[in-house]
Order: sequence, then structure tokens, then C-alpha cells
Amino acid sequence: MTITPDVRFEYLEEIASLILKFKPDKWSKLIGAEENLALFTEFFEKPEVTVLVLTLNATGMIVPCLGFPESLKTKGVYFIKTKPESINKLNYKTNLLYGDISPLPVDQLIVVVEEVLYSLLNQSENMEGWPRVVSEDIVKQVHKLKNEMFVMGGKIKGKTLLPVPENLENLDGALESMERIPSSPDNSLLHAIETIIIDWSHQIRDVLSKDSAQALLDGLNPLPQVEFQFWDARLMNLKCIHEQLNRPKVNKIVEILEKAQSCYWPALQNVYMNVTEGLKEANDIVLYLKPLRISLEEMEQADFSVMYKVLWDPPLGAQCQLGQYDKASPCVPVPVSLQLPNFIAKVLDTIAFIWATSEHYNTPSRVIVILRELCNQIIEMVSLACPPGQAWPPPFPSH
Repeated sequence: MTITPDVRFEYLEEIASLILKFKPDKWSKLIGAEENLALFTEFFEKPEVTVLVLTLNATGMIVPCLGFPESLKTKGVYFIKTKPESINKLNYKTNLLYGDISPLPVDQLIVVVEEVLYSLLNQSENMEGWPRVVSEDIVKQVHKLKNEMFVMGGKIKGKTLLPVPENLENLDGALESMERIPSSPDNSLLHAIETIIIDWSHQIRDVLSKDSAQALLDGLNPLPQVEFQFWDARLMNLKCIHEQLNRPKVNKIVEILEKAQSCYWPALQNVYMNVTEGLKEANDIVLYLKPLRISLEEMEQADFSVMYKVLWDPPLGAQCQLGQYDKASPCVPVPVSLQLPNFIAKVLDTIAFIWATSEHYNTPSRVIVILRELCNQIIEMVSLACPPGQAWPPPFPSH
């Protein structure tokens, strides 16, 4: 099908290729299909059709859609008419807005809040004629919303992100010395900093108050892997928090609070102390859980079903009981049947070593959690090895 050159199509291709990164032949295939050409024509010619979205499918082909789809699997590009009117070869640039859209709705919301709403409502020229009280409250609320989106984005990634007051931008550059800090910081700046300290305290308290035994307390049957994942995640999160607390902007906050003799200065000191202690604890526990993880992985990889077959499924008349081995029988040597007890003993020895040497994993509450999860692991292994409906242990066949 021959396509007559059209600057509107060329414009859409130029924008879409920059955002979606597709090859030129993909666009040719797109507009070469009659149904797609009809869809583009409808978007251009009908004033009531105001949105066009282009996405890539699993094979890399471009998929057009009129209106925003309910869900996206990949990144998309949208074109929106600024006015409900037709798009011709003269107004296509002035009457079309475009942008990229994320397949993750929350990520898209964060971008809209930070790059659109915040930028619009944080400019004084956009609030001309507004009462001062109203404009100040709008700025305060939009900054609060931006911080909430910032924190939410961190939670989605499994990290605790600490927002900082926007007012710090009023201090040019990093403060190199105490002399560059105002002797009496602006009240609004000091209030914003103190409010942020309260938020940080709550965020870090939430992180440190989480308990690896929560799944057990909820009545679930977690395996040891849950314990390992919990401490790995906590260590990563606390490292992220510690890194944020040592950034230049946060150093400004520390110096300002200290020089202003703020009543929140001790609270900030507690934040640093709690994060440092929590990081030390997580490092110690992750280090000492590594050998236990290796022992449990070895136990999981053992052929537990072979042990079951050796002990309880010999041919009729074969002499294959625990502690015996008849060369004439087809049974596997008995030592294989002792795999699980040996592994359990090794795991318990490792737990005892952790109890004796770890600085932070040496309390009953910690060890009880891993022992209960170990029991769940053994129960699961037995359940997988024992056929459904079969009692454990089944009796030896009678001769």
C-alpha cells in the first residue's frame, strides 16, 4: 500500500521514535495497515477524539490506541489535542501536546506531581492576584504532596527515602563552615527543618520496629528463607538511610539545628544513633546467617525421596532395614538414608555457633524464630517426600 507523504505522520514518527526507540521499518508496517491508517485519520479529523497513545508489544510492533488504555505493559507515548478540533498540516505542532507514559501508574503519578503540579504551583507568577495566605498554603501543601510521593516511590523500591525541606535551596551551595550559616535562621526555614526531623524519626522508627517474627505472629508457616530475606532487606534499607544522612544537604540541617540550639537537635542525634546501631546489628546478623543459609541450601538439595524409598519401599522379600545391607537385594546402601538426620545435626550446630558468637543474634527471641522456621522446613520436606494419604512412617512390608 502506497502512503502519500504527510507531515502529520512524519511528526508523530519523529516524536514516537525518540521516546519508544523503534526501528524505521516498524513505523512503515504500522501505517501500512489499513485499520491503523483509519485510526490515525479518525484522530486527525474528528474533534471529539482528543487522545492517541502508541505502545510497543512483545514483538516490538507499534500498537496505536485512541484514548488512554486501562493498563500498559510497556512504556508508551501519548498525543493530546490542546483544543477539540481537527489536526491539519498547519496546526499539528501547535495543537498537539505529547509525552511519555509509564506502565506503572504510581511512577506516573509521582512524575506528574513532581514535574507538573509542583512546577506550576511553586512559581509566584502563576499565583498573581492570589491572597498571600492562600498562595503560601498552596505552596506548603504542594511541597507536602511532593514529599509524600517521594517517600512512596522509595517504598515501592523497598527503600526509605528521607525528604528534605525545599527551603534549603535558599542557602547557596554547600555550607563549608559555621560562619556561613545565618546566626538567626529564618523562622520558616527552621520550622520546615524541625517538621522534617519529626517525619524522619517516624520513618526510621517504622523501619527499626519491624520484626522478622511477624509472619509467625500472623499464624503463617514461614521457612528460614523469610528470615534471610528480612535481614538482607533491612541491611540494604539502613545503608540507604545512612547514606542519605551523610549528604551535604543533611549536613546543612545538622549545622543549622546545632547553631540555633533547637529543641529538635537531640531528636536528630537520636536518629543518627538509631540508624548507626541498627546498621551495626543488621551487618552482624547478615554475616552470621550466611553459613546457616549454606547449610540449609545443602539440606534442601539432598534427595529426601531416595531416603524414603530406601527405608520403606523395598521389593517384597528383600532384606533392607536400617543398619543392614544385603548385596543380593536391589536396595541402595543404608548410609544414604541418614542424609536428613546428618543435615539437621549440621544445621543445629551452625545455629549453636551463631548463638555463641554473634553479638546481636544471641537472644532467645531471635533463635526461637529460626528454629520454628527450621521445623517448618523439615515438615515441608517430609510432606513432599511422603505420598498423599500415606502415613509417616509407613510400616515395613511383612515377609
